[in-house]
Amino acid sequence: MIQTERIGSNLRIQVPEEWIGLTIDTILSDIWQTPKKMRHLWRMDKAVLVNEQTLPWSHIPTPQDWLSLPVYIPETNDVIPYHLSIEVIYEDDDILIVNKPAGILTHPDSPDHHDTLMNAVSHYFISKQLDAKPRTIHRLDRETSGLIIFTKNAFVTAILDQTLFHRGISRKYQALVHGKVTPTSGTIEKSIGRDRHSNKMLVTSTGQAATTFYQVITYHPKNNTSLIECTLATGRTHQIRVHLSDLGNPIIGDLLYGNPRQNSRLHLHAFQVSFDHPITKKPILCRKNADFFATV
Repeated sequence: MIQTERIGSNLRIQVPEEWIGLTIDTILSDIWQTPKKMRHLWRMDKAVLVNEQTLPWSHIPTPQDWLSLPVYIPETNDVIPYHLSIEVIYEDDDILIVNKPAGILTHPDSPDHHDTLMNAVSHYFISKQLDAKPRTIHRLDRETSGLIIFTKNAFVTAILDQTLFHRGISRKYQALVHGKVTPTSGTIEKSIGRDRHSNKMLVTSTGQAATTFYQVITYHPKNNTSLIECTLATGRTHQIRVHLSDLGNPIIGDLLYGNPRQNSRLHLHAFQVSFDHPITKKPILCRKNADFFATV
């Protein structure tokens, strides 16, 4: 792990052995993948320090030096707050992981939507007197519940965006489906594309490659349902819902890909998220079972 500390608006990082021979510029651009615009502003403001001194970015810090970055500069929170109690699963100076309830959007999809999870997180930030703007790294469908990662500054957001792109964030889902799933574990590799005649996605040879791994946790013969866990190797729209429906085991409560006459919430929940902390590299593992997990 990397030794760090926060002092005011600055993040101080003790240079580790593995950075030997790297310039300040290389550390920021290659190691931290700091956005080009952010690096430019920091350079112009002479805001990056080594042992509290301003040095050329061609300087090569030595192990045990302290690199100081203006990560926590207060910023305006322009996300309209929405008073909704949120369940915090994990929080530190950089990250907030919350359990999204079913039936709420992750973030606004139009200017008049102010009752989303992001708006609720904005209210939470304000209540905690945080001079930060909430940003989300990924999303869940309105009907899906589960863990979502929010960030508290642009620096960490940029790092986690790249981590997600390179599949460094693992997410696992619980789903309660109709029928007995056979085989009890497997890999679904079927391309998914948009149905030109509806708002649905579908399995199609002309779609984008999509891979879902699944494992049956338990089968309940009394009501002929299976509780399964799924892991995504890709992140296509409605991927789990489409793949399980195509398998012949649609998710309970899925009005779009299952029985449109069902009177139940969608039984799909993102119960686990794991990744390395973008700054300290400490492994983070968060779990929260679905509210339907204990009732089946």
